[in-house]
Amino acid sequence: MKLAELSRESGVSAATIKYYLRLGLLPAGQKVSARVSEYSPAHLQRLRLITNLVHVVGLSIAQTEQVLSSIDQTDLSLEGAIEQATVALPSATTREQAEESKCGLKCKRTETSDRKHLAAIAQELKDCGFGDVPDLEYVRHLELAILAAREAGLTVDQQMLEQYSEAARTLARIDFAHIPTDDRDNAIDISILGTVMLEPIILGLRRLAHRELIERGLPSQEGK
Repeated sequence: MKLAELSRESGVSAATIKYYLRLGLLPAGQKVSARVSEYSPAHLQRLRLITNLVHVVGLSIAQTEQVLSSIDQTDLSLEGAIEQATVALPSATTREQAEESKCGLKCKRTETSDRKHLAAIAQELKDCGFGDVPDLEYVRHLELAILAAREAGLTVDQQMLEQYSEAARTLARIDFAHIPTDDRDNAIDISILGTVMLEPIILGLRRLAHRELIERGLPSQEGK
């Protein structure tokens, strides 16, 4: 297909497509003349992924470029490409926001104290069966979120972490059961978009479940 057709099929303006081509987000088409290139269905799929990442997920161009570069490593297996791509996705909160939300208190903490608490949380996650947790942004945010919840007075103990971990594993199995592993590019696209776009669905269903329990009457905590 020519550029005009690619624009029509994708709903993305020709000017924007040319911008993505200049940045290298979208690979160049096959030259058929000095001024005309042909584009394949793979270009259309890639363009739709870029559009979703930028306009639906809300990633910056730089973040989108990082995600795309991680999946363009042809030497990676499908599993490796999915892992690299999802790691490249930014966390829902910035590190500064996570730090600010740790307790909502205007208290001063020492760096040594923080390291001690976070190291203990890393060990708890290991005890939940995750092994030595990697030094990745989303893991650091997870650890800070656990610390924040505890400082706010919530009982996020080892038992609760283990129960949440098992629920998370169940969700992960459901996610991967819906990835078409027979189509590498489509599988990667779905895993990237699913990582960020399904999270609001999970949160919304959790709140509906909370409402359901409230309407039925909160379960008794006797015997716990």
